[in-house]
Amino acid sequence: MILLLGGCGSRESASVETSMKTKTAVVEEKNVEVITVVPGSVSYTVTAVGSLKTPENVILSPKKAGIIVQILVKEGDRVKKGQILVQLDDVDARLQVEKAEANMKQAEAAVETNRSVLPRYRKLYESQVIAQQTLDELILRFKVDDAKLDLAKAELSLARQSLLDHRIVSPIDGVVNLKIASLGEHVNVAPKDEILSLVQMDPLNWSSMFQRIGQGKSVWAAWPNLQ
Repeated sequence: MILLLGGCGSRESASVETSMKTKTAVVEEKNVEVITVVPGSVSYTVTAVGSLKTPENVILSPKKAGIIVQILVKEGDRVKKGQILVQLDDVDARLQVEKAEANMKQAEAAVETNRSVLPRYRKLYESQVIAQQTLDELILRFKVDDAKLDLAKAELSLARQSLLDHRIVSPIDGVVNLKIASLGEHVNVAPKDEILSLVQMDPLNWSSMFQRIGQGKSVWAAWPNLQ
């Protein structure tokens, strides 16, 4: 009995020792790479379809009816605010300016004459050479001449503005999007004929649908072939 127990204990010890050696061997064969985790930013590329919208789109129409004698821009041209884009026939408008200038010079001459004559008539009245009624009539006539001068100045201002209105200028910095009217075409005011279409290019508003970008995130975008 004693010998049998001794024999069994020897085999069990050998089995346990073999099992431990096997586990040790398995652990030694596993190589693990250890890295340090640090916070950082991750960038990725998202391709999306969007649309560019201009903040302002302007259709130019004439302030005066007339024939287009010059179109100084073409589609795609960049223009500046105040730049002359279209010239209408202004021969009649120039003649009206010249006429108004002549009328104003005539009115100025009459007023200037009155200013030099009136003191003499006052002295004649004080000397009882002319009657009060005569002096009053002269003063009234001089006031009428003053009013004629004011009217002549107003007419000249209107004539000059009419001449300027035969030029169509750009109200914005932008790009000629569409040329609607043609050289030699007669354009009307009522109803207004359209001549050019302008779009503002700075700034441009871009809209698109991004499902993977949260609010407050920084985005860098590029538009190939956009001039």
